[in-house]
Amino acid sequence: MAITFLDSSSLGLGFFIQALQAGRPIGRIFHSAGVYRFYPGHEPTLGAATLQGQDLDRLKDTIREWYRPGGS
Repeated sequence: MAITFLDSSSLGLGFFIQALQAGRPIGRIFHSAGVYRFYPGHEPTLGAATLQGQDLDRLKDTIREWYRPGGS
């Protein structure tokens, strides 16, 4: 199932990128201090980023790899 990304925001969380698999949310990417951080699940937990990096496209590719069938 394809992983897609949707620019989003909320009053409480600010700007983030929603990661979706088959249209269902699997996590969010936040950008802070020059680093993109991916938090899986519905609610991000401070300090619990599963994946992170400075290159957004590379992070998206890593998330796609992580969530593909047979991935990590």
